[in-house]
Amino acid sequence: MPYRPKRRTKAQIAREGGLEPLAEALLARPDQSRSRWPSDISTRAGVVDSAAALEGARAILVERFSEDATLIGTLREEVWSRGRLCSRVRAGKAELGAKVHRLFRVQPAAGQIAVAPHLGAVPR
Repeated sequence: MPYRPKRRTKAQIAREGGLEPLAEALLARPDQSRSRWPSDISTRAGVVDSAAALEGARAILVERFSEDATLIGTLREEVWSRGRLCSRVRAGKAELGAKVHRLFRVQPAAGQIAVAPHLGAVPR
């Protein structure tokens, strides 16, 4: 079979379920209460409850944001200029973490982290 169709994403399934209006409403007014959502959300295909509706709307918005090259570039610049790498000992692993305890005090800026050249990302 020379052509294999792309796998359907959660966002595509949510769009097919009619959750695009909810995603638009949440993007326009993220602070609105559930009572202000489009009234027919609960009767749409594949929407079991409000949590499922939110998950579908979230998938639509995440897909939209991930395809916006300008937004991704801006976020990448913000991370490199303001981001910090922090590490902590996981719960219940204090004994193992004692071996490398000095590393937990170091919090370098993301832009100062050495990156392997073959990964293609070079801090500025």
